[in-house]
Amino acid sequence: MKNQLFTETIDGEESWGRICQQLDIFKPLIKHILTQESLPTGDISNTKPSANAVYKVGNLIVKIFAPKESRHNSESVYKTELFGHARALSLGVSVPKIYASGIIKDKYEFPYIISEFIDGVELKEIFNSMSSDEKYAIGQKLRKISDKLNAACEPFNEFDCIGSAEGDYVGWLIDLGFGEKYLNERKEHIFSLGLNKDDLVFCHGDFDLCNVLYGINGEAYLLDFADSILAPACIEHMTIALSANYDESFIRGYFGEISIDELVEICFNGFMLSINGAWLLANSTELKLSDGRAFATLDSLADFKTQLHEYVKKKFESYH
Repeated sequence: MKNQLFTETIDGEESWGRICQQLDIFKPLIKHILTQESLPTGDISNTKPSANAVYKVGNLIVKIFAPKESRHNSESVYKTELFGHARALSLGVSVPKIYASGIIKDKYEFPYIISEFIDGVELKEIFNSMSSDEKYAIGQKLRKISDKLNAACEPFNEFDCIGSAEGDYVGWLIDLGFGEKYLNERKEHIFSLGLNKDDLVFCHGDFDLCNVLYGINGEAYLLDFADSILAPACIEHMTIALSANYDESFIRGYFGEISIDELVEICFNGFMLSINGAWLLANSTELKLSDGRAFATLDSLADFKTQLHEYVKKKFESYH
């Protein structure tokens, strides 16, 4: 039996989370993958923390997905990322080039993607230093991107945003801290929307300012399609509005002339239907009730909408 390149033991999410940022553990695997793909090797360095093992090698980014032993749904996430990237490229959205992808079989089976390193800065890092006019302009630019993406699309993964009102997804929401009354009302609300497959479009799923990279060439690149889903576009709009911290200049650029009531309605529905939205309601360090509690602690949707309206109103007022 050949010597294994990867020698650590993975037996659940905690074990994967403990090692996925440890460069020395992944170096042999990365070098083997690059050699196998006839791509240049060089100095390997860490990138920002991620749910996957992501490293920079020269002008390349090597992304190694968690194996099934981690209990991550990595096979689906890997396929979703490739599909979303290819779709964005076909629609004229700027994305890093992908040079290779595949699955390496070692001690475990690791899906991987090797892509172009873009020299630039995350929009999240520079957003607060932008002027109101610059925020308005970037809002307009990102809306053009989302409008390109948010179009009818064939099914590409198993997630059912309408069916998420019931089933296994609800158990995850309970684990996040959502109460029974809230979950029952959420179910009723989702069904009341009367959604069908004609209402579903391709959504990036995590259209956050940290997933928009401003290259030194002045181009805005969209990153990380692993959370892409078929869903109403309100999911996309909710995520980007929250990521911009409901900055009024940005909101006006992205949404046009929109009232706070209209914005809250869009975001409310986005939170009800989004995986990432549910996590943010429970864990966001920014999105908090006035007493510091997470939105997940609210008992009813009516209370949630009232508090969200108050939250957004205060954000708008803070920019005057």
